[in-house]
Amino acid sequence: FYLTLHRLGPAFTGFPGCQAIAKILPGQPVGSALGILPSPYEKGTAGRPIKLQPTAGLQFAQKELHARAGEQLSLTFENNDLIPHNWVLGKTGTLEKISDFADRSLADPRALSQSYVPQIPEVLAFTRLVDPNHSTTIHFQAPPEKGDYPYLCTFPGHTRIMRGVLHVE
Repeated sequence: FYLTLHRLGPAFTGFPGCQAIAKILPGQPVGSALGILPSPYEKGTAGRPIKLQPTAGLQFAQKELHARAGEQLSLTFENNDLIPHNWVLGKTGTLEKISDFADRSLADPRALSQSYVPQIPEVLAFTRLVDPNHSTTIHFQAPPEKGDYPYLCTFPGHTRIMRGVLHVE
């Protein structure tokens, strides 16, 4: 009994507008290979540290975070999952609007480089897409008004279930 491995021929590239791109090798971070832009919140003044991770079923392990109004925060997002995720904080009452914009962004050729973060004023802070087994830290100020501020992952297909709330007291 012999196992035969088949080699595929070269990719078909004979159509208008075709551009070759570098292959992503196993273990290579997807974000670095695809030109994903950093979050502007990666620079800034460090604040009280908060950690956040995804968990099974496209959920955040921490569904609720707490902060004082105007408090400086440093959120470290540790992606221990098998797929990329991000974290997007929105204004109170804007969860569905951000979700809708994120879902529609799939038609935008810049969406991946912008980590699928909607470029709208309702977004208060965000991480870049974080590759599996990688992390990132952002620094931002909690909103100055007390309230419940939604957060979610805006990676395609995650917006409707991967959600949480930042309670500002």
